[in-house]
Amino acid sequence: MRHRRLCLAGIQILTPLMALALMVPETVFVSPLEAGQPGETHSVAGGLPSEDYMLLSKKGATWTYIVGVHQRGAESRGTMEIRNAGPAYFEGQRVVRIIKRFSLVPLRNVDEYYLSTKEGVFFAGMEVETRRRGLFMKGVAQPHALVFKNNAGTNEKWENKGELITSGPSESVQTELPSEVSFEGRDNVRAMGGEHEALKIRMLYPRMAMVETNWLVKGIGMVKWVIKSASGDFHLEAELQRYSLPE
Repeated sequence: MRHRRLCLAGIQILTPLMALALMVPETVFVSPLEAGQPGETHSVAGGLPSEDYMLLSKKGATWTYIVGVHQRGAESRGTMEIRNAGPAYFEGQRVVRIIKRFSLVPLRNVDEYYLSTKEGVFFAGMEVETRRRGLFMKGVAQPHALVFKNNAGTNEKWENKGELITSGPSESVQTELPSEVSFEGRDNVRAMGGEHEALKIRMLYPRMAMVETNWLVKGIGMVKWVIKSASGDFHLEAELQRYSLPE
């Protein structure tokens, strides 16, 4: 199998792999993050808010989304199901496994792996199975990617650096991809027929000319997810329809 040299950013909430794989078959995208340089900020949240918004300890939690994709003038709709599968091991490290299932081609199964620390939530890697010829790919972030920073302030930014090692049936590829994460503070967003106060996080991928935006609601998780290309050729939008949390 040939790997095209592209990249991927992962997170229960943050992962352009889904959109980009719809655009470019048989590719994996991952963008590891490092702590960067914050701009002018003011405090938004204290304590350890990542658990409140990402719910990594909620084994058995599920979320269902309606997904719309606009690509080169064509439109399609489908669903995305997310499930917190609880603790797992990935590359010898204890992590939390998040399972994503898509009704849209070419993706079918995406397993993502996260690590929660006092600093925030880190993306460790992912495993992907596509609908096209049953291809299977694995991505490992080196170093792990900081995708949710605890105690981040409004307008705080950090740069994405590092490497992703992707592997398939016959080849491994090591890639680098610069990107920038921006914590944009609180925003009101509509989902599930109502309005919610959410944390808004934006990711910019200059080499791919892509912008990804996520809205996270306390006690619920991701309620809206948007990915756009600078050219306007691609637009993905997912909105939460229902969710279930364990007691």
